[in-house]
Amino acid sequence: MFALGKHVNGGRLYGQWPGLAPDKLRSGDVAVTTDYRQVLREILVKRRNEQAPAAVFPTLAGTDLGIIQSRLDS
Repeated sequence: MFALGKHVNGGRLYGQWPGLAPDKLRSGDVAVTTDYRQVLREILVKRRNEQAPAAVFPTLAGTDLGIIQSRLDS
């Protein structure tokens, strides 16, 4: 997943890089290491001021990845 924009803390890779070795690939593709919902949740909370992210993603557990700047940081 790519995150682009003014409020993205860019310039680095977030998550785990599994590599491109044949034993690390899943059906020929790079293995997924980050749940896309974590990124979307962070955008909702930090940029859209979502007060109840569990209502949007009820089964998602975890912490922010640090990808998005909060509205207070901008």
